[in-house]
Amino acid sequence: MQKIIFEKEVFLNLVSTYNRQVNEISIFIESFGITINQFDVLDIIRQAGNGGLSLSNLGKKLRTRKPDSTRIVDRLESSGLVIRERDTKDRRVVFVNLTKKGSELMEEIYPLLNEIHKNQFSSFSRDELEAFNKLLIKDKDNSITRNEVNK
Repeated sequence: MQKIIFEKEVFLNLVSTYNRQVNEISIFIESFGITINQFDVLDIIRQAGNGGLSLSNLGKKLRTRKPDSTRIVDRLESSGLVIRERDTKDRRVVFVNLTKKGSELMEEIYPLLNEIHKNQFSSFSRDELEAFNKLLIKDKDNSITRNEVNK
């Protein structure tokens, strides 16, 4: 039997931790009647500010691999959480903004979500979290470079 290499052990620990923490967040988010992917869309729009975000830019910023921003926006719009508005200069461009209801939902979620995140990482010191974050950023940057080279 072949021994598991250390890098695979690190990978498995990372996946296990990710799955556990995302599951905890998903259960919390779903208690508000939205999915984690819908929350992701709302969060991206929220970060864009008052001007909203075009559908094409929203699709580029999604954290999921699924390019389904239009379908998610459809559901959020039917729930009254977002509104679509055509650009006055270019009718082909559609902007998405949070409605009052969407903004209020995000304001309700955020303080509670921040507490969950604090609890998820409460076993780490600030220095450990900063070091861990630097390593994750380094890996992300290296991954982007590897993907660009392989194109």
